[in-house]
Order: sequence, then structure tokens, then C-alpha cells
Amino acid sequence: MRPLARELPLDGSGDTWFLDLVGTYEALPFGLKSTIARHRIFHDTGYTSAGTVRTNTTAGGAQ
Repeated sequence: MRPLARELPLDGSGDTWFLDLVGTYEALPFGLKSTIARHRIFHDTGYTSAGTVRTNTTAGGAQ
């Protein structure tokens, strides 16, 4: 397993906003990896993070 952090804040907060997605994926159970392997994601920039249509764009057209 790869180290999760090289340096942690001394105050213990640890709120660094960094993730190790490769390490996270590798730590998943085999069954869950098999389930998610069938899925694909489509990033549509026509929507905001709240799910509303972004102004001056056409939803469904950006990738």
C-alpha cells in the first residue's frame, strides 16, 4: 500500500483537500471494482455543481 501522506499538519487537522484516487481504488473490494468497471462518466459542462443549467451554454453538448 502506498503512503497516504508525506507530511501531516502538526495540529492534527489534516484537512489538506488532497486525495489519492489510485490508492483509494486499489483498496476497494474486488466485487465493488467489478461493479463500477461497467460504468462510464460523461462530464457535461452545461450544468453547475448544483445541477442547474449553466448560463450561456447548451446542456448536453459539452464533454
